[in-house]
Order: sequence, then structure tokens, then C-alpha cells
Amino acid sequence: LEVGATLTLRQPIHVGNRSDAAVITDRFYSGSSVTASFNTANVGVNVTDSEGRALTHARAALNGTVRFTLPADVERAVFTARTPWDRHEREVAINGDTDLGEITLAAPTTVQLPRGETMSLTFVRAEGPQAVFHDNLFFADFFDAAAAGQRRLRGPESPRVDLAGTGEDPATVTLPQGRYTVYATRGPEFSVTRTELALTSNEATLDIAPPQRVLATPGLVNADFHLHSGLSFDASISPQQRVTDFVAQGGEVLTATEHNVTYDIAPVVEAMGLAETVFTLPGVEITGMVRTEVTPTTIAHSNVFPVPADTNAFMGGTLPFENRRLGQVIGDYKARYPGSIYQLNHAREASRDDDLAFFNHLSQGESYDPTRPLNEMPNAYLTQELPGTDYRDIDFDAMELLNGKAYDLYEVLREDWFSLLKQNHYKVATANSDSHKSSTIAAYPRNMLVVANDDVAELTASDVLQALKKGRLYGTTGPMLEIELAGAGPGETVQGTGGELVITARCADWVNVNEARVWVNGEIAHTLALQSDIPVRLQITVASDSFVFVEVEGQAADTYKAILPGFHPFAFANPVFIDVRGDGWRFGDS
Repeated sequence: LEVGATLTLRQPIHVGNRSDAAVITDRFYSGSSVTASFNTANVGVNVTDSEGRALTHARAALNGTVRFTLPADVERAVFTARTPWDRHEREVAINGDTDLGEITLAAPTTVQLPRGETMSLTFVRAEGPQAVFHDNLFFADFFDAAAAGQRRLRGPESPRVDLAGTGEDPATVTLPQGRYTVYATRGPEFSVTRTELALTSNEATLDIAPPQRVLATPGLVNADFHLHSGLSFDASISPQQRVTDFVAQGGEVLTATEHNVTYDIAPVVEAMGLAETVFTLPGVEITGMVRTEVTPTTIAHSNVFPVPADTNAFMGGTLPFENRRLGQVIGDYKARYPGSIYQLNHAREASRDDDLAFFNHLSQGESYDPTRPLNEMPNAYLTQELPGTDYRDIDFDAMELLNGKAYDLYEVLREDWFSLLKQNHYKVATANSDSHKSSTIAAYPRNMLVVANDDVAELTASDVLQALKKGRLYGTTGPMLEIELAGAGPGETVQGTGGELVITARCADWVNVNEARVWVNGEIAHTLALQSDIPVRLQITVASDSFVFVEVEGQAADTYKAILPGFHPFAFANPVFIDVRGDGWRFGDS
């Protein structure tokens, strides 16, 4: 809109007595009425025509009855009734009002869950479809074509049951009868316990040992700097469930980064009685959505935190960002909140709309080229001076190298990141889950921050920000990596020509690691065999100011695959810098 212009949107809202599509479609469909009766109220009915086009969706009343209306021209329809534990499908000719009669669905088993324990439970069914917990029975047959026909889960729907150890945890779950292997985990610092569960009757009790801490991590806290709940426009999980999912995976520092809504999740954590277990940072994911002359391809996605949330302000007080260059938005936040961190998110993307990936387009429609210097186009967009600010598009603080399971994009981003380092622009490398729903595991990957006091109950924002700003962190999907070069760790600087590099990866017995890779100045210098808990030592010698970057990796064994599908053990350390002359690090100085 032009300044001073007005847009009026009138939208009817109908309040229904149940959450299904039929409560709306019944208002304008004028065809036959369909009824059915089920032996459970926990059932949803999807209705399509004979060619598979969706017509409506209905839920049962408390007495198990379902009623809905079809369009006038429908002659045949397919009815798919689904509970979380059974499914019934029938194609019917429509000749006037139709009664499907009484439909008996299989009885489930109600399983009593452990109480007062913090853990994530994964149920692997021996035969038949895998269980989905918190199943909303909506869009039952909506499949993700990109996921080889697998059903796409939404919101709190998940193959896991996450427990925070509070009184609000579910006491029971319902499951189809059959045999299950159940895994209990609490993150990579804990053991994984396992039990077999045979469900043959109406009730059962899950007896499983809670995971125990097996890795001591003194001087480290873990953090996820990219998490969503239902406050984001593309998520539908409650903040309470978000916290539960995070705690169940052993998460410690939770950063709220809703799309364009500045949010502070701390009151939720406090109300759940978890304030001494979880430390929170308020924040926002700046999500460019408008293409303008200033930003023809938007400013993509980036997080800024900690920034206070104003519940009485539009979008929680998020500063204006549309029709502004990235550097201008960074400058606005640095002026208002000088201590905040500005993190560039998932800056490369291969499969979806690349508006969300800043390096794909640099907001100007041209992709960043890591083989070119910053003073050549299109890279020079990053260093352009911008009106009204001293900040440029390149002046973000941190760069998300690993987002969820996107290992392939990590490799692309690593090359971009190396190219910036070799031009004296160090952006702290982070690893985050970007979880929008329960089925996307929170706190994997995670950042391990080097802090003076690792007691979460005593942690401060200053502790977290100091470690993050200095690059004192590791990114990991399991291995607890530790590196030292002549006594210096990640983000630190060694004076001289190098020294002994010591690499150690400590792993729980369900996490494998077998290889370490040492990069010097963006090139592979050493590939080494590695075993958990056994340090690897080598000498690093350089003739000019350099940076040393370390990765470790392993294969996913069966237990790892069961609880972290799609992941494999991997970790990286932020670089150690070598300042040859002791006059300040500058890449290539000799």
C-alpha cells in the first residue's frame, strides 16, 4: 500500500461446534446426507469423490455418530474412517440420503506411561504402520510427495511421546495392538534404554528405565538458536508442547524465533515449573515476504535475539523490515538492542522457494559466488553502503551452517563461509533444529557453548552471548567434540606459527564416530581415524595467518537411526585462528 492508503478486508467467520471441514461445507453443500455410527468417538472421516478429489472431513460426536452433507452432483464417494489405531475405507454409490450403518473399528490398547521422568519415547512397531501420537485425525490421507509417499505430520503429531517430567505430561497413550520396541532417550549426553512391549489386551503398562547421564560436559551448555511454535504462521504446536519437546531431548538454552513475531517463551517455562531446567532467550525470525524495488527477492530469513517482546505491540514489537536492505534491518536492531545477535538462517536452499535463502539471491536476484572476491558483483551487494546506517548486508554476527538434517546444504554453506573467512569476515558458525512441529526433533542439531558456569539455573544471557559472539561453540548431532590448538579452543587465537592440535570426541555408546577432518584455510589438510574418548594429536604449522576448522563424523547405527531418523553422528568446531606475527589476525598475513 502507498502511504496513507487503506485496504479493507471483510472475511466471514463461522464458529462451529467441532473442528472439522463439514461444519463449514454443510452450510453450502446441497446434496445427499450421509450418516454412520462408530464404536469410538475418536474417529475422523475423510470423504473424496471417485477420482480422489477431497469433498469434506467430519469428526464423530461423543456418541460415535457422524453426519455430513455432500455436493449435489456426487454419484459415488469414498469414505475413509481413521482412528489413531485403525482404518476403514469404503466406496459407496450415492442415491439419496445414505446410512453407512454401524462400523466397528479395532480396539486399541491403553498404555500407562512412566510418571515424573524426563525423556523422549520412540515406539517402533514390528508390523504395520508406525504409531502417530497426538493424531488430529485431519487430512488423514495427505501425503508428502517429496517424502516417498509418507504421511506429512503436523503440529504436535509425532512418532514420539515427549515427557518433561511434570504433572502435565500425558499419563497414557493409545496404540494399535501388536509388538513394539520402545526406546527412551534424553539427548546425546544420556544413555538410550530399550524394552519390548507386546500389546494384546485393552490395557498395559510401559516399564522402561529412564535414560541416565553418561557424558559429563563440564563448562558446556547446549543451545538451539532456531525454534518455532504455533505463534509462527507455518506452525501449529503450542508453546507448552514446544517446551516439552525441547526438555525431553535434554535441551538447555531455548531461543524463541517465531516468524515476524517477537516472543518471550519464559513465562511458559516458568508456569511449567521448568525455569531451573531451561534457560530462554526472547527473539524473532525476520522473514522477508515482500518483493520490492529495494529488495526484489526479499531479505530472506534471519534471527535476532535476545530482544524484548512487547505483548501490546504489533507483532510483539518487531521492527519494520520489509522494503529495507538486510544491512538496514541489522542496523536498526543494533541501534535499539546493541547486545543482540543477528544470525543469518539457512542461507542456501535447493528444493523450495529460495526467497528464504539469502545467499541464493542476496535480496537482489543474484546468487553469492564463493569463488569471487567481495568487491566483484554480485558479491559486492554484501558490502554496499546503505542509506541511514553504517551497517551493510554482510554485517550479521552468526551464520547457520547446519539446519536440521540438511547435511548437503551444510557443505554448500561451508564453502560460502570459508570464502568469507578468507576475506576477513568471520561469522560464528551455528547448528540449529529450526523445528516447527513435534515430528521435527528439537535441539538436533544443537550448539555446545563453552561457558564459565554450566549450571542452567544460574545461567545468564551474558554468559550465552559472550560465548556465542566469540565463537566458543561446537555444532553437533551427537558427538561431544573438543579441540585445542596450542591450548586455544574454538573462536580463540594462537600466536606463532601453530602448534599441536588435539581432537577428542566423546560419545554415548549409541553414537558412533570414526573420522576427523582437519581443514586449514578452507582446504582439507588431514583426514584421520578417530575413536570415541581417544585423543588424536597432530602438528599444525603455517607460514601466514590462518584458520583451522575441524569436523568429526560417524555412521548411524540401528539405535541412532531409530531415535534420530535421517540424521547421522556429526560435529564441527568453530575455527581456531593462527596469528603468525602477533599483530592481529588477518588472513594471509605472513
